[in-house]
Amino acid sequence: MRFHLLIDAASAFLIGGNQLYRRQLREMLARSFDHGRMCAAAREWTQKAPPWRAAALAQQAPHQDLLLVARLFPELQAHRHRADYAVAERFSRAEVRAVLANTRHAFEAWQRVRATPDGEAFGLSLLLKARSA
Repeated sequence: MRFHLLIDAASAFLIGGNQLYRRQLREMLARSFDHGRMCAAAREWTQKAPPWRAAALAQQAPHQDLLLVARLFPELQAHRHRADYAVAERFSRAEVRAVLANTRHAFEAWQRVRATPDGEAFGLSLLLKARSA
């Protein structure tokens, strides 16, 4: 999954507006995201009670599209690392097509949930570590 898609959405949620200084602030914020933290946050969302869910949302399960994004994010990041760093490794056409299909599904799912309360909380969780109550 294109990590910057999620980073852009989270940054825009936190620092809205189209003024030049706000765009520059979003760029600064975007550089604060860490891929390791992002994977950990995605895994947290697949738990029974993700720590980032607002109390008002706790009565209902997270949207299935958001759970799909959360489940696929670490998997797709692992595929990206394999492709970038395991240069001697060969990939079958079927494997590449499956990864591309999952990427497309994740992109589509994210577009459907990005502006929801859970989507916004997910974006925030990619940057910040939840603290226990």
